[in-house]
Amino acid sequence: MKVTFVGTLPPIKAISHYCYFLAGSLSKIVDMEFIGFKEIIPEFLYSGGTKEQNESNTHLKNVETKILISWYNPLSWINTGLQCKGEIVHLQHWAYYSSVFYCVILPILKIRGKKIVLTIHNITPHTKDRISIFLDRILNKILFSFADTFIVHNQRNKQKFMKLYNVKENRIFIVTHGTLKPYGRIIGVSKSTARE
Repeated sequence: MKVTFVGTLPPIKAISHYCYFLAGSLSKIVDMEFIGFKEIIPEFLYSGGTKEQNESNTHLKNVETKILISWYNPLSWINTGLQCKGEIVHLQHWAYYSSVFYCVILPILKIRGKKIVLTIHNITPHTKDRISIFLDRILNKILFSFADTFIVHNQRNKQKFMKLYNVKENRIFIVTHGTLKPYGRIIGVSKSTARE
């Protein structure tokens, strides 16, 4: 079985380290490809920019990696939906703007007969901005109608997700987030420094 994983990789910010470690672990047990983002959002809209200054592109061992998706290029969204080779496509959803891309990609995947797994990193936006909250709810309702299965990170998120979006409990699985270390290296940090 082949799985296509869609998410971000360093140097892109957002959830790149999470995606890197999860994809690396999954690639040990399934045939896998990774489709990533070139650009996730205009730089001025993302606090501190969208890319880590000190990180370069990351290579996943034994994973065919394609960096295809750009926020400014809807053809890249269509291309992504057409390029996914996996029987299962596992997409990482973290903010309302990722819904915009996925509202194009997921219908293409569904037409192609792919099983769609969607990890929901944030059930609601971190912002209090009413426009963002409104866009998030509207786009998510569209997006979630195409997914077969959902993953959230804890029981509280599962309950909130079921309540907000009326998704049946048997379609939602909990995979805890865990801790992340910088990829490719282990940094020794004292307990007091870590707490700071």
